[in-house]
Amino acid sequence: MARIRTIKPEFFKDEKVADLDPEVRLLFIGLWTLADREGRLADKPRWINVELFPYAGIDIASALCSLEKSGLIIRYEANMHPFIQIVNFLKHQRPNNKEDISKIPPPEGYKEGPRVKNKDNMPEDITRSGFIYFIEAGEGGPIKIGFSQNPWARLNDLQGASPQKYKIVATIKGTMRQESEWHNQFKSSCIDREWFTRTPELIKEIERCVNYERTSLKLREGEPGLLKGEGKGNGSKAGKGNGEKRRRARKPRTPPLTDEEFIQALKANPAYSGVDVDLELAKIDAWLLTPRGRGKTKTRGRILNWLNRADRSMAPQPTRKPRDALCKVCGADATVVIGYDGYCSKHADRHWGEENEQKRL
Repeated sequence: MARIRTIKPEFFKDEKVADLDPEVRLLFIGLWTLADREGRLADKPRWINVELFPYAGIDIASALCSLEKSGLIIRYEANMHPFIQIVNFLKHQRPNNKEDISKIPPPEGYKEGPRVKNKDNMPEDITRSGFIYFIEAGEGGPIKIGFSQNPWARLNDLQGASPQKYKIVATIKGTMRQESEWHNQFKSSCIDREWFTRTPELIKEIERCVNYERTSLKLREGEPGLLKGEGKGNGSKAGKGNGEKRRRARKPRTPPLTDEEFIQALKANPAYSGVDVDLELAKIDAWLLTPRGRGKTKTRGRILNWLNRADRSMAPQPTRKPRDALCKVCGADATVVIGYDGYCSKHADRHWGEENEQKRL
């Protein structure tokens, strides 16, 4: 898969590049887009020709030989397969942090030059802050120690590419430099790159770092709202010594509801008093079987949106209390007559005729 790379203006003034033919220079630039984040790719001239020059007939084999003689690439074999290493690739390129880790072994004895540095004269990807994550493969299986700004997205990537069950054991804030320190500390139990054997020493160190990070945010007993160790300076009052800041304690989170409790809460909610919740849930199940709903799931958000658009049954209107329950003429029940308060059915017509006669006069 081709990737986006950068090209510097100094490239065109390089003496090694200037001695090459224009087609070889273009091939060299194209190799950057085919290489992984470590500057390595498969040494397959026919595949390279199809990827970079699909409409031109270029002798890729001889062009690769020219690049190798000029010292711009290294051609080698590993595990009985030919590969190419672009020299000083990380010195001039800044690979995206989301790119997969290189699966191609480096050449024997090859040492990469200095990487792209930031304003602090440190490699860009080394100083970037994020999370050091610990992902366990299976129950009691090996543990992957890696770095990512979104460990949960990394977990989804691993889970989508393997039928094995993965889970995040712990995460701590850190940088790629600290990730390398973890790798060096437990290199004796390394299985493959970032995967390590689940040893008691590794588990103990993970628990120590996680507990330390949690303890640094834990509140002191008897002094709610203060961080641990605050308010001890120079005999002053709690929270005011040595300029220490006061912090409010977080409210405990409400435990999540189960699906049954969620449905019962909807039925008890007065906002849905006129909605048959069970009937609407059955309608959602039927809609999910249609072509428009295929592939979607019955989430709680979808249930709420569905109920908010549901038709509510009309509540019975209260009956109007009559002004006069008895007829003004005979004293009979007059509540059954509509429009003529105070008259029964016998005298309502007479009253209606008298009203019309008065209007005519």
